[in-house]
Formats: sequence, structure tokens, C-alpha cells
Amino acid sequence: TIIFPMYNDEEITKAVVFYYLGKPDNALLELSKLLKKKEYIKQKDRIEEIQLRIFKIKGKYREGQSAMLQGDIKQADNSYREVLENDTKIVPTDPPSAFREDIEKQLIEVYLKVGYQNFDKSMYEEAFTSFLSAYRINSKHPDVLKAFAKMEKVAQEEYENLILIKSNPQHMIKKLNFIKAITLPTSDIYKLADEKIRSMK
Repeated sequence: TIIFPMYNDEEITKAVVFYYLGKPDNALLELSKLLKKKEYIKQKDRIEEIQLRIFKIKGKYREGQSAMLQGDIKQADNSYREVLENDTKIVPTDPPSAFREDIEKQLIEVYLKVGYQNFDKSMYEEAFTSFLSAYRINSKHPDVLKAFAKMEKVAQEEYENLILIKSNPQHMIKKLNFIKAITLPTSDIYKLADEKIRSMK
């Protein structure tokens, strides 16, 4: 029911379901069988395109895993991004395919880990950048939202200290920009800092 509307063909859908469940080799095998059937001659290009995308996914997924093992998050992210781009062309994104689910889990885990390492060292802007990478993968993930709640708490404390101390305007603007740099534009504390900067100009 999820995949059929993309293809309007039971046999192709059956093959693609294998991929969706994380069995790309089975999917490739079923698609090869279809290419041998006379009634699928007209759909040859379409079937070959799906096969090609699955081959790319397999290769890029392996690249991503290997980069992840070497601790090269940027390379892993690039490879995995290609997997997800091809995945979108074969199956719907929601509910996610086995590949998408696994990749999102891996990347979010590693970005949050790096983010918290920076957070513990009070390197808040670096922490925010890592949390933001996780947020871009899945903005509704509970652990990602929890990370931003922690950032907002830091920003809130910074803001309260700033108001209490009443420092010079230059220092104040610098601190307010810092608050904006470690929070999402949708958060109340970001809006508060933004308004304060505007009122000072």
C-alpha cells in the first residue's frame, strides 16, 4: 500500500518491497527476472533505473559505513546523503525504508555524541553546529529536541546574567549574538535576544 502508488504494478512493487525491507540483493534479483519477461519490455528503462539506484545505494552505504568506522563523519554524511537521495526516488520517505532508518539512527547518534562532547567543554557554538546537523536529519527526534532544550537553558542563563550585570552596549550585543548563535530562530530566547539587539540599535 505504501509503495504500489509509485509504480502501479504489482510485480515491480513486490521487488521494491525487498529493497524497502533492507534486502537489496533480493530486490535486484526480482528486477532481473522481470527484465526477462516479454510483458516488461516496455518498462525496461524504468526497471533498469531502479536497479541502478539500488546498486548506487549499496555502494554508497558501504562507503558511509567505512567512513563512520574511521571516524570521518563528514565523509560518512556525504555518502549517506547520496543513499538517501536515491532512496527517495525508489520508495516514499515516510514510513522510512530500512536503509533510511539505519542511516538516520547512525548519523543522529554520532552528531549528538560530538555535540555533547563540545557541550561538556563549554564549546557551545560547536555543540550547536553538531546538534543542528542532527536536527536537519530528523527535526522531531526526541533526543535532538532534548539537546536543543539544554542549549536553550545555557542561553537563558547567559541572558539573565546579562540583564543583571548591565554591561556596556558593545559587550551586551556580543553576548546577545552569542545567545542567537546557540539557539534555533524558533525558540523564545532567540527571539528575546533578537528583539533586545534591535532595541539597542
